[in-house]
Amino acid sequence: MTTKLNVESMSALELMSTYVAIIKELKERKITRTLNAPLGDYAEQLVAEKLELKLVGNSTAGHDAVDTSGRKYQIKARMLSRITRSTRFSVIRNLESRHFDFLIIVIFGPEITVQKAVQIPFEVLKAPYVSFSEHTRGYTPILRDGLMQMDGVQDITKRLL
Repeated sequence: MTTKLNVESMSALELMSTYVAIIKELKERKITRTLNAPLGDYAEQLVAEKLELKLVGNSTAGHDAVDTSGRKYQIKARMLSRITRSTRFSVIRNLESRHFDFLIIVIFGPEITVQKAVQIPFEVLKAPYVSFSEHTRGYTPILRDGLMQMDGVQDITKRLL
């Protein structure tokens, strides 16, 4: 017998929490390999709402949102769990083209709670905070010690709660 969830009446957080429970079970059954599927979209929506940014269309190259001054934001998300502890984010291609002014990285805990959120000026995005991969032909942002001491880097965690 199949039970149908009443998803229409669930909040975004309830929907995401239900998704996490499902994706964890799929991973345990070795049906999926990661926990990250819709997390990026959720992070983009959350950041845009809380920081009053306007999301751009999916086909827009190099950035996800803009502010009222026209500054562009690239948004990356990662979920940490007891299994996945890496603070490497998905690749940024054509970093040299400077398609954005700020990178916002959001780290979620296993219950879709914001653990850490950081706004990083483009100028900070060089080694050791990004690493180039020939395989993906792009740069991977990495949350490392010392990042918070770099000029212009802001902890925006509380703004997303």
